[in-house]
Amino acid sequence: MSRMEGIGEAMPGGAILDDTVRIFSVDDFDNSSIMKHNNKTGRWLSTFKAIWGWNDTDLFIGNMARAIDIILVDLNGSSLLAMNNARLESEHMTAIPGRFSAHPYKVGHLACASSGGKVFLWTRA
Repeated sequence: MSRMEGIGEAMPGGAILDDTVRIFSVDDFDNSSIMKHNNKTGRWLSTFKAIWGWNDTDLFIGNMARAIDIILVDLNGSSLLAMNNARLESEHMTAIPGRFSAHPYKVGHLACASSGGKVFLWTRA
């Protein structure tokens, strides 16, 4: 990467505006996983901020396709693996989700908001 354009972070890893998501092990920062993710939000949108899900292996992050990517993170011994696990999409999501909050006691209840102030609620069917 020749120049850092901005940083959005998740606990303990993060996203940089170079079309990647980087996830680091807190025990060993050399142990990381880098994957492609369209996160160049441009000037009028907030950067994407990822959050951990209820089981501490799923990472939720918005994308430019007006959907939510669910990234599975697996730390096996000294190896960190991250891969796209699923995507939440809906015809009702009319804005790009940038911020998230997972209900601490109701597993499967996820809220996301756009930089324009739209809020979307996801629940298990």
